[in-house]
Amino acid sequence: MVLFLDDEHVQLELYKAMAKGLPHRTFDCPHKALQALSSQSARVVVTDFFMPRMRGAEFIGHARRICPDAHFIMVTGTPPASFAPGEHPDELLVKPIDIMQLRRKLHELTA
Repeated sequence: MVLFLDDEHVQLELYKAMAKGLPHRTFDCPHKALQALSSQSARVVVTDFFMPRMRGAEFIGHARRICPDAHFIMVTGTPPASFAPGEHPDELLVKPIDIMQLRRKLHELTA
């Protein structure tokens, strides 16, 4: 399963369209996404960095403890200069992202 987290609904709709055919879930709230990961693990987690309730890096730190084998991809317009230990994504994509490239990557990671 792929979990998408972004506070922008337009971005979530884009992810939904792009992930068609892949088992996925979308969330606009980091706390709800963490709760969902506690009950159903994900192979890939795609998260935004700048969100109002919790930064994407902090979310990754919490989510990695729940799903240590997941692959974490962070999408951001402005990448942070550094990450705290345990909060570094496996991949960092800077906006604007190539949706088809991300789709291929998700298929590869979930195969």
